[in-house]
Amino acid sequence: MHNWPKVGTRPTIALILFFAAAAAAVADAAPPSPIERIRDTLLRAQTEFTSRELRYALADEAVRMIEERIPLEPKSAELRVLKARALQLSDPAHPETCRPGDCEKALDALLEARVLDRAGDGTESDQIAFELGIAYSRLGRFEEALSEYERALETVEVNRRPFSYDDTPSRAIVYGNAAETAMALGRLDEAIRRYRQAESTSVMNEVSWELAEWGLGIALDRDHQIEKSKDAIRRALSVDPTMVHLRDEGVFFQPAGDRYYYEGLGHELAGDLPQAYESFRAFIRDVPSSRFVARAGEHVADLEPRSHAHEDSEIALHVQVSQFGQGLRSHEIMLRDIFKHEPDVKLCYARARRVASKPIEGTLTLRVRVVPSGYVVDVQSDDSKVASTILSDCVKGTIATWRFERALASSAHELEEELMQFEFVRLPTPKRAKGPKFRR
Repeated sequence: MHNWPKVGTRPTIALILFFAAAAAAVADAAPPSPIERIRDTLLRAQTEFTSRELRYALADEAVRMIEERIPLEPKSAELRVLKARALQLSDPAHPETCRPGDCEKALDALLEARVLDRAGDGTESDQIAFELGIAYSRLGRFEEALSEYERALETVEVNRRPFSYDDTPSRAIVYGNAAETAMALGRLDEAIRRYRQAESTSVMNEVSWELAEWGLGIALDRDHQIEKSKDAIRRALSVDPTMVHLRDEGVFFQPAGDRYYYEGLGHELAGDLPQAYESFRAFIRDVPSSRFVARAGEHVADLEPRSHAHEDSEIALHVQVSQFGQGLRSHEIMLRDIFKHEPDVKLCYARARRVASKPIEGTLTLRVRVVPSGYVVDVQSDDSKVASTILSDCVKGTIATWRFERALASSAHELEEELMQFEFVRLPTPKRAKGPKFRR
């Protein structure tokens, strides 16, 4: 699992408001420079998740702007780094790959950037090494990737914590990516050591910390340190109960099927035995040459007799959304983004139902605060009428990991508050299908 911090980590409200105001003041003072226009186009591409075609069009526009600028700044390493980032933008559904040939082009741009950077002031050295690690990882060239991550660790600032408009990696992210690469090479002792470094250099409950816990738990499991593995996975689940961040566009697995191992272990620790069983089987099916297939097979053998013990009750879920803030996103966009997370709410219901004596019904009402970048920064209960703390806590926890469509730049200093109502209603014909259903 590799983390590519294209738009940074989840910001705090104060940080967003302060720098949004500063950015607005700068915008009033002077028109954007060519580099700023390139970065803005690239940011729009990086945050475009609804249309792959539009994302690629914006990335191509960024490359065109860069190539037009290079003759005017032939010694700029920064331009080559930005070009590599644009070339490495991927299909959000397949973040582990570039478009055909583009990873190789990105490598060429980055190696050229390194030459220029060494001849200049060396300010891009950490970014170049990190981006090379990403490119080599996507191409399956893990020895070279690990060397680049180690090089990045020599230069990345010790206390750096990136935010939404800063694409420089933190040490925690570099440690985590180095750990993942070492694990791909079968060096579990080194991977565990690097994951612990990622854990210790990140802030508890932030995404980089959570991803370090996931990786640490997987490495420990593959090393048969079972109880330590369970502890790490439980810590990850405590901040991301439905594993949303494993599906983030900025997170990719190489090979792609390795994600199933993570999800399998997460489901197993959460008690989702049918999902755990299917996930480990999917890992074995999709990555048959992995050195960890035998360990996955042990999980399958253990789960098989227990994987059919739980069945969900038939339930309908009605969703209503009311806006109390600035209305930065339309009602339709909010509903669309909520319905994308149908599996998350279904999973929360299934977990709560397993320990309930009867089907759970009622209305769960939550106040959700969203910043313009789309991140959720606060979730609070509001007069809920669902008699299940497990369901309520799980839904609140998973919503806290969601990201909605980015708002207009002109609204960058605003906060939006949404009132979300999830009404669980038992259906009269439970044999038609299994599991919660969403109705628009």
